[in-house]
Amino acid sequence: MIRTLRLLALALPVALAPLSASVADLGKPVLKLKAQVSGDMVRLGDLFENIAAEKAEIRVDQAPAPGNSLTYQPSQLAAFARMHGLDWKPQTYMDKVVLERQGQLVSKATVDAALRKALAAKGVTGELEFEIASRAYQLYVSEVQAPTVAVELNHYDPDSRSFIAEFRAPADEPRADRVRVAGRAHTMIDVPVFTRRMMPNEIVRASDLSWVKMRSGPMLANNVTLLEDIIGKTPKRPIQAGQPIRQADVGAFTLVQRNESVTMILRTRSMTLTVQGKALEDGGEGQTIRVQNPKSNRTVEGRVTGPGEVTVITGPLSAAASSLSRTVQR
Repeated sequence: MIRTLRLLALALPVALAPLSASVADLGKPVLKLKAQVSGDMVRLGDLFENIAAEKAEIRVDQAPAPGNSLTYQPSQLAAFARMHGLDWKPQTYMDKVVLERQGQLVSKATVDAALRKALAAKGVTGELEFEIASRAYQLYVSEVQAPTVAVELNHYDPDSRSFIAEFRAPADEPRADRVRVAGRAHTMIDVPVFTRRMMPNEIVRASDLSWVKMRSGPMLANNVTLLEDIIGKTPKRPIQAGQPIRQADVGAFTLVQRNESVTMILRTRSMTLTVQGKALEDGGEGQTIRVQNPKSNRTVEGRVTGPGEVTVITGPLSAAASSLSRTVQR
């Protein structure tokens, strides 16, 4: 019995040793798996957990800019722990902390509005779209700041419409980090496009068109931009929906075909004469084509005024008109 008690007395400390060790470990600082900070300063409690409340509030570093992150290496963390009496040492090179600064992203719409305002001071007006040549950038402000931005225009070339600018967010913080960008301002204009695939010999109507915004410039110099340039005309080739329409790709709807028999009309102050003739060219409404009087073999010019109808062009009663008149009178 006595021997048994002695064995239990010897075994008890050994059995309780792991439990004692785990209880002791509960009092040791532990690196945070996910470290975030919302203010301007990094505190000891932002990096370590399981530490006393008064030590958690100790400031150890300046926080990164809103929306950015900062990595603390094992040696830096060990220095913080040693300086402030924390019982912690790195065990491996992986004992590091990536600290993220929370923030609000300044929207592209806000940045574009500020840039338009800066360019307006240079006389650049109209609806603008910006092409930024610099690498991708993002502007952040802290959670308690308004997501505003100030734009300082360092350079603007009115010929190429290129610019160099500096962005600062928030707008009312002169010490905020600056982002330098280069880009170009494009004026946007409304351009008509087809709502469906259009084929040759289809007459273009207003219902066949919609408007899209495109950048003005040399690329649109030969494109249709006005309704009167396309309504009532016809494509010369198939044109897809939504595709910019070149002026050369549309023409007048053909009302008169070459070699077709047409009605030639001559109007003067005192009479209106008609006679059958032959079209020598294709023609759309309003176009001037050559037509031939088959009885006299005279060729005259006339304006297409309807399907198979050509009105002879006259000043004073010309020789051609006289010829047409004589033909009718016979």
